[in-house]
Amino acid sequence: MYAQSDLTPENFDDYFRFDLPRLIRFTVHLGAPLPEAEDVAQQAMLDVFRHWDDVTAPAAYTRTAATRIYLRGRKNAKREHEAVQRSWIQETKELAFDGDVQYVMNMLAGLPTDQREIMAWAIDGYGPSEIAELTGRTAATVRSQLRHARRKLAQTIAQRNHEPTRKEDGDG
Repeated sequence: MYAQSDLTPENFDDYFRFDLPRLIRFTVHLGAPLPEAEDVAQQAMLDVFRHWDDVTAPAAYTRTAATRIYLRGRKNAKREHEAVQRSWIQETKELAFDGDVQYVMNMLAGLPTDQREIMAWAIDGYGPSEIAELTGRTAATVRSQLRHARRKLAQTIAQRNHEPTRKEDGDG
């Protein structure tokens, strides 16, 4: 991550170049198609630039801003959200990701929005307590959403591999 001691207005350009690709990837993990993820990331970077003197954790700030920007755009448009999700799956199939990355992204697309958001934070290296603080949820809620997302992902993998899940085995 970006060192806290490097936070000065003179180095916003360096931070921007360093974190923009990671922020775009984070936003794709939220469920945004690549073009929208790029736009959201740019808006989040503009937001952090405007508040640069007051920001102590730019990576967390931009991810919080990107999440807010992306989800605000989806809040009142459920049908649009479903269409975007379908197009996101198609668009990500056309991107030059290796097979494993594509496989994970397709599985994330099947998660509910809240679980996908929490997984995007976790994939980006944030722990449950950090995610809770940055998203305004309780730590228990974040852990619960992570548990449910992981369970759904495990079920998806098992179904794709035609394997019984733990509950079907009687272990769960």
